[in-house]
Amino acid sequence: MKNIFKQTALVSVCAIATASVHAQGTPGQVLNAAQPNSVSSGGVPLAGGTLHGPLGFANTAAATATTTQLQYLQGATGSVARSLTSKFQDHLSVADFGGGAGGDVSAAYQAAVNACSSTARCEIDVPGAAYILNTAPKWGTKSIFWNIDPSATFSGTQKTFPRMATNTEQVPVGPWIQSQSTVASPKGGGIAAFNIEMLQPASYTGQSVALYTGASGSNPSTSANVWSMNPLIQANVGAGGTYQDLELDVNNFSASALVKGISINGIGTHNPAVGLEIFRSDTSLWKYGIHLMNSVIGMKIETSGVNAVTGQGVVIGGASLIANTAIEAKQTANNDDTMILQRSTDTAPAGYLLRFVNAANSASLASVDVSGNLRVSNVAHSGQETDASYTFNTPTTGTTVTMAPGTETAIISPAKTLAALTLALPSCTSKYDGSIARYSSTQTITALTVSATSGTVSNAPTTLAAGTGHGMLCRGANTTWYPLY
Repeated sequence: MKNIFKQTALVSVCAIATASVHAQGTPGQVLNAAQPNSVSSGGVPLAGGTLHGPLGFANTAAATATTTQLQYLQGATGSVARSLTSKFQDHLSVADFGGGAGGDVSAAYQAAVNACSSTARCEIDVPGAAYILNTAPKWGTKSIFWNIDPSATFSGTQKTFPRMATNTEQVPVGPWIQSQSTVASPKGGGIAAFNIEMLQPASYTGQSVALYTGASGSNPSTSANVWSMNPLIQANVGAGGTYQDLELDVNNFSASALVKGISINGIGTHNPAVGLEIFRSDTSLWKYGIHLMNSVIGMKIETSGVNAVTGQGVVIGGASLIANTAIEAKQTANNDDTMILQRSTDTAPAGYLLRFVNAANSASLASVDVSGNLRVSNVAHSGQETDASYTFNTPTTGTTVTMAPGTETAIISPAKTLAALTLALPSCTSKYDGSIARYSSTQTITALTVSATSGTVSNAPTTLAAGTGHGMLCRGANTTWYPLY
């Protein structure tokens, strides 16, 4: 279409500039293709021959007036005629202001920017050439589309153009859109500098992609870095609100569609190093490396089937040490905690911190409840058994020794024979069904009363000889402690 514009304009100029040819028409008249051919037939060969120049007007005023009078009509239904000057001014070029190879063209670039509207997007063409810019153009709050030819090069004393405002290390080698628009969305949504939509027709079966970016390389140098996409978000000093580098809105109104937010896959003859990497380039830290919300399953790692993870599922704290593990964690440093499981409340806590089940999830094999009680089907150990819950008591006659929940052993070591003592066993409830409580005394207790903080005691002893003791078991069904020995 641009070639047609140029040809029409050239023919028209030639017709006016050639003395032996006279224009047929009046100023402002819309010309069709036949009229310029007819006008120029006497002076410009339509086929064959040689056209010698240069051709031109006696002065630029006459040329400008003529191009203003020449009209352009798009031709489609509803189109209206406008001057060729208006048509050619749809977007600018640095060449319109003298920007070309050779010499400092800073003034031409600034003039092109100055010609841009401050209220509408402006497009400036930068043809392929070697440009020298000693002063970078400044455009304030204007929104500009720099249509830079990939073959264009820039040199000069200034080092800020063409460079991204958010990343001065990034140099555009093609189209560069910088939007500073304040046009608000009519429904309160956001404004976008660049918009792409893919609306797949219902009759089409296949893959439709709204935006494809691709990059490849073969340079063996370790410094030859290649990125397919590099978005950046930057919150400047004093900024408020929420800043998101990439937002993926995943809407689903179909019961049969498989909808995914992010899918990372590919092919190759070698294993890629990292599927998803999250880090900081300085000493600042992420508050949350990954923050999962509103999920049926927060994270799922396949350990079987065609998509199974080969080797380790999750490895925390360095290189994997054990093959074929679902979860592996290494202590970050000596005396640090490798894992902490915290219960949600200290008021009437219930439930489990950790539970082991069979393959069918129909039976519990072992568990640790929120009170720290360990329940297992069988206990096997090759080392010495340790009771870290025991208490050592030195009561006087007539006092009470209370065994707190979680205490299994109470050692009573009075200074001499006690005429009377009360021993309160831990609570016996369904929660503590099967728990053990045991006690012994180094001295004789003439009158012993054995009770429970909660529940009852069956066949409670009434005296205790020196060097003896008893063991009790809680039956949670009827909240009763029973003697074992």
